[in-house]
Amino acid sequence: MPKILSETPSFEPAVSVPIDADPGNALSVEVPFQQLANHSRYLRNELDYVAPAHQGVRQLRTLRSLKELHAVPASHRTDNQVVLVPGYGLFTWQPAAIGDDTPWSIRPADIPASGPGRWQVDFSARPAAADGLATLDAGGRLHPSQRPTWLVGIHQREARGNNANAYPEQPGGVPPQEGTYVAFIDAENWSPLLSGVSIPEPKQGDLLTIELGFNLYLHRGVGAVRVAIHEGNAVDRPDELHAAGSASTTASLDFLFLSWQRLFMSYRYVLRSSNVPCSVDLEAECRDPSGPAGSKGALYVMRPFILRVRQERP
Repeated sequence: MPKILSETPSFEPAVSVPIDADPGNALSVEVPFQQLANHSRYLRNELDYVAPAHQGVRQLRTLRSLKELHAVPASHRTDNQVVLVPGYGLFTWQPAAIGDDTPWSIRPADIPASGPGRWQVDFSARPAAADGLATLDAGGRLHPSQRPTWLVGIHQREARGNNANAYPEQPGGVPPQEGTYVAFIDAENWSPLLSGVSIPEPKQGDLLTIELGFNLYLHRGVGAVRVAIHEGNAVDRPDELHAAGSASTTASLDFLFLSWQRLFMSYRYVLRSSNVPCSVDLEAECRDPSGPAGSKGALYVMRPFILRVRQERP
């Protein structure tokens, strides 16, 4: 009667078969058949494990941690091999990949830091790149270079109303009445004109967008207005926030406007210091070169006036 061989899932490294000098009995052929049967059961068990419904692979090789992935030896790594590490992603073996160790690019323990070969999550070629994915630092925060600036605040000083038609220029001009203007100066040298706005909690790298708009009235002589940005003891006076004018069209200046003019200036400035008093203020000078020695000009900042500073932090 035929004998039924019981299958044991094992995979011996070699199969023993009879040779010419072996006894010609059933036992001599049963041994290799048993080994082959064991092989078949082993392979069937493996197939049922990875594809139980026989509709393709349903389960991947899974490691419990990045530490286990780091320890996978060279003999267990093949090009484009796929390994799942729950909570971290799906890694593929890339033999030519290089770079620093990160949670999405793992260098095996047997490869030096400068050597090629990394387990990489499939998006790892595009971290912090255009159309790629943002990455977090060791503290779980998005790196400043990968996030947009956020608005700290908008600080402004304004004086509403419109005096543009109240004091048109006239021969021998009549100065505006006190209370109708925002600021007045008759100093011949640069002097503080108007305390503008203070910047709360300034931080190095903050971006200030400065917008200044007002009506400027020059009753006599020539004058100029500029913005002074104070950071502690340091002062910056950008050329882009400087305007000069004259009550006389014959004055020699960089550019001229009539004694009554609406001005608007805008500038972007990056703070250089942290935790020091910071403000954006106005300075002016005014003189009368056509009058006798010591003659003073008269410069007025009229309504509507606005000084707005938008503070953003990268």
